[in-house]
Amino acid sequence: MQALRINGTKNSPSVTFDLTNNLFMIGGTSRPENAVAFYAPAIKWLSDLEAWVDKNTEELKPMIFNFNFEYINSVSVKILFDIFKLLQQINTKSKNIEVNWYFKKGDVDMKETGEEYQKLLTIPFSVITEEIKS
Repeated sequence: MQALRINGTKNSPSVTFDLTNNLFMIGGTSRPENAVAFYAPAIKWLSDLEAWVDKNTEELKPMIFNFNFEYINSVSVKILFDIFKLLQQINTKSKNIEVNWYFKKGDVDMKETGEEYQKLLTIPFSVITEEIKS
Protein backbone atom coordinates (compact mmCIF):
# COMPACT_ATOMS: atom_id res chain seq x y z
CA MET A 1 0.00 0.00 0.00
CA GLN A 2 1.16 3.49 -0.78
CA ALA A 3 1.92 5.65 2.26
CA LEU A 4 -0.26 8.63 3.15
CA ARG A 5 1.59 11.75 4.27
CA ILE A 6 -0.06 15.08 4.99
CA ASN A 7 2.04 17.94 6.31
CA GLY A 8 0.60 19.77 9.28
CA THR A 9 -0.26 23.46 9.28
CA LYS A 10 -1.23 25.87 12.06
CA ASN A 11 -4.83 24.58 11.73
CA SER A 12 -4.45 20.98 10.59
CA PRO A 13 -2.46 18.05 11.95
CA SER A 14 0.26 16.08 10.26
CA VAL A 15 -0.77 12.59 9.18
CA THR A 16 1.51 9.67 8.40
CA PHE A 17 0.15 6.23 7.58
CA ASP A 18 3.01 4.12 6.25
CA LEU A 19 2.53 0.36 6.20
CA THR A 20 5.97 -0.33 4.70
CA ASN A 21 7.79 1.43 7.56
CA ASN A 22 5.14 0.53 10.16
CA LEU A 23 4.58 4.18 11.09
CA PHE A 24 1.08 5.46 11.89
CA MET A 25 0.48 8.85 13.49
CA ILE A 26 -1.70 11.92 13.54
CA GLY A 27 -0.64 14.92 15.59
CA GLY A 28 -0.64 18.65 16.03
CA THR A 29 -3.58 21.04 15.98
CA SER A 30 -6.84 19.85 14.45
CA ARG A 31 -9.17 22.69 13.58
CA PRO A 32 -9.19 22.53 9.79
CA GLU A 33 -11.71 24.72 7.99
CA ASN A 34 -13.37 21.61 6.56
CA ALA A 35 -12.54 18.68 8.84
CA VAL A 36 -14.55 16.19 6.79
CA ALA A 37 -12.55 17.01 3.65
CA PHE A 38 -9.26 17.12 5.56
CA TYR A 39 -9.69 13.67 7.11
CA ALA A 40 -11.21 12.07 3.97
CA PRO A 41 -7.81 10.80 2.68
CA ALA A 42 -7.05 9.20 6.07
CA ILE A 43 -10.44 7.47 6.16
CA LYS A 44 -9.97 6.31 2.56
CA TRP A 45 -6.50 4.97 3.41
CA LEU A 46 -7.87 3.05 6.39
CA SER A 47 -10.68 1.63 4.25
CA ASP A 48 -8.05 0.48 1.77
CA LEU A 49 -6.07 -1.00 4.68
CA GLU A 50 -9.12 -2.99 5.72
CA ALA A 51 -9.39 -4.48 2.22
CA TRP A 52 -5.62 -5.14 2.21
CA VAL A 53 -5.81 -6.88 5.61
CA ASP A 54 -8.50 -9.21 4.26
CA LYS A 55 -6.01 -10.47 1.66
CA ASN A 56 -2.75 -10.34 3.60
CA THR A 57 -3.34 -11.61 7.12
CA GLU A 58 -0.16 -13.72 7.09
CA GLU A 59 2.00 -10.64 6.42
CA LEU A 60 0.71 -8.48 9.25
CA LYS A 61 2.99 -6.93 11.83
CA PRO A 62 1.65 -5.17 14.91
CA MET A 63 0.41 -1.69 14.00
CA ILE A 64 0.50 1.02 16.65
CA PHE A 65 -1.43 4.17 15.79
CA ASN A 66 -0.16 7.21 17.72
CA PHE A 67 -2.31 10.30 18.24
CA ASN A 68 -0.75 13.38 19.79
CA PHE A 69 -2.78 16.58 19.63
CA GLU A 70 -2.17 20.03 21.03
CA TYR A 71 -5.78 20.97 20.28
CA ILE A 72 -8.77 19.37 18.56
CA ASN A 73 -12.09 21.03 17.78
CA SER A 74 -15.46 19.32 18.25
CA VAL A 75 -15.83 18.34 14.58
CA SER A 76 -12.40 16.69 14.66
CA VAL A 77 -13.35 14.81 17.85
CA LYS A 78 -16.29 13.24 15.99
CA ILE A 79 -14.22 12.36 12.91
CA LEU A 80 -11.48 10.86 15.06
CA PHE A 81 -14.09 8.66 16.69
CA ASP A 82 -15.04 7.48 13.19
CA ILE A 83 -11.36 6.74 12.54
CA PHE A 84 -11.11 4.79 15.80
CA LYS A 85 -14.23 2.78 14.94
CA LEU A 86 -12.67 1.92 11.57
CA LEU A 87 -9.45 0.84 13.31
CA GLN A 88 -11.54 -1.24 15.70
CA GLN A 89 -13.29 -2.87 12.76
CA ILE A 90 -9.95 -3.70 11.12
CA ASN A 91 -8.67 -5.04 14.42
CA THR A 92 -11.53 -7.54 14.67
CA LYS A 93 -10.02 -9.18 11.58
CA SER A 94 -6.33 -8.68 12.20
CA LYS A 95 -5.98 -8.58 16.02
CA ASN A 96 -2.83 -6.50 15.59
CA ILE A 97 -3.82 -2.84 16.06
CA GLU A 98 -3.23 -0.71 19.13
CA VAL A 99 -3.92 2.98 19.71
CA ASN A 100 -1.82 5.35 21.82
CA TRP A 101 -3.39 8.68 22.78
CA TYR A 102 -0.70 11.07 24.02
CA PHE A 103 -1.39 14.22 26.00
CA LYS A 104 0.90 16.75 27.60
CA LYS A 105 1.19 16.58 31.38
CA GLY A 106 -1.40 18.95 32.84
CA ASP A 107 -3.63 19.02 29.73
CA VAL A 108 -6.78 17.78 31.44
CA ASP A 109 -9.02 18.30 28.40
CA MET A 110 -6.86 16.18 26.10
CA LYS A 111 -6.50 13.51 28.80
CA GLU A 112 -10.27 13.34 29.31
CA THR A 113 -10.88 13.20 25.56
CA GLY A 114 -8.56 10.19 25.33
CA GLU A 115 -10.23 8.54 28.30
CA GLU A 116 -13.67 9.00 26.71
CA TYR A 117 -12.48 7.32 23.51
CA GLN A 118 -10.93 4.56 25.61
CA LYS A 119 -14.27 3.88 27.35
CA LEU A 120 -16.23 3.76 24.10
CA LEU A 121 -13.94 1.42 22.16
CA THR A 122 -12.92 -2.20 22.46
CA ILE A 123 -9.63 -1.78 20.60
CA PRO A 124 -6.47 -1.75 22.78
CA PHE A 125 -6.31 1.97 23.62
CA SER A 126 -3.74 3.57 25.92
CA VAL A 127 -3.89 7.12 27.29
CA ILE A 128 -0.30 8.22 27.90
CA THR A 129 1.12 11.31 29.63
CA GLU A 130 3.83 12.96 27.59
CA GLU A 131 6.32 14.72 29.82
CA ILE A 132 7.08 18.29 28.79
CA LYS A 133 10.78 18.69 28.13
CA SER A 134 12.39 21.75 29.66
